Parts: sequence; structure tokens; C-alpha cells
Amino acid sequence: MEKFNTIRLAVYGMPPVEVEYPAGAIIKPGMFCSILPNGTIIPDPDAVAASVPSPKLVAIENTHLGKGVSYTFADTAGDYQIGDMVTCYITRPGDKVWTWLAPGGVSGQTAIAADFGQPCCVAADTGWAGCVLPLNAPFVSLMAQAGFFSETFDNTGGSAPVRMVITIS
Repeated sequence: MEKFNTIRLAVYGMPPVEVEYPAGAIIKPGMFCSILPNGTIIPDPDAVAASVPSPKLVAIENTHLGKGVSYTFADTAGDYQIGDMVTCYITRPGDKVWTWLAPGGVSGQTAIAADFGQPCCVAADTGWAGCVLPLNAPFVSLMAQAGFFSETFDNTGGSAPVRMVITIS
């Protein structure tokens, strides 16, 4: 499903703020990220984000190396590898980003369906760090809201994350 060629779809506030940190794990553009105390960045497992406050960081495509956006989770061409400098965008309320919706069967939640306007959060301790989930299940009740879904998609039967547009809150 090729829709966009960039992660940042709408930016409110100028100039957009970008930061770079070395990758402490493999990171796909569109993942929410956390900064660790050692100065590396990892896909956001939320449990880490709760203990190490950081802004809502979203990894963006590495245009300096000519790498674009991957449209499927299995596509690794645009991934940042461990040690690579990851370019992240510090999001602001109202920004729209093209992120990843976690698949069905995550942490006991069988249905992963995103409805337009529904709140979402970063998936925690699910094996899909950096991806988003609907904010409507007991296991995500204590997580910080990342934003709202800007489109509708049902990934209940999915085996991998799919691309999803969200509006940052």
C-alpha cells in the first residue's frame, strides 16, 4: 500500500525540529523512539519512556543516504542499523505522521482495529516496540496517549505491523 514517500505528513510550527542519536537497536522509519541514558535511541517500548522522559520522537527516513520509506514491515532497505545515526523528528500536537499499527494477537488483545479519531498509544512489551495500538484495552490503560488515528484499518488477522496515519496529541 504505497501512499506516501515521507514519514512527516503535516507539520505545525516552524521550523521542524530534528535530532540525531546513534541507534541502540534496529529502527524503522515511522517508529516512535526513546532516548536511553547512554545516549542511544531505541524503538519506544513505553516502559522505558515512562522512566526516561523524552519528547515524542518519530524516526524519519534517512534522505542523506538516499533511503526512502518502507511500505511493508518486512522491507528492511530503509532501516537504521545498530550504530547508525538515526534522524528523529520531535513531534508537536497536530502533526501527522505515517507510523506502524501493531498486528492482531498482541499481548492477549485479539482485535487490532483502528478507527478514525480513536486515541492510540505506543505498544509496550509486545514485541512490536515503536508501533501504535488503539488505546482501548486494559493492558494499555496506563500508557501515554501518542495521538489519534487519522484513518480506519483492521489489522486483526495481520501477522506484521501495517502503515497508519496518526495525528499527534
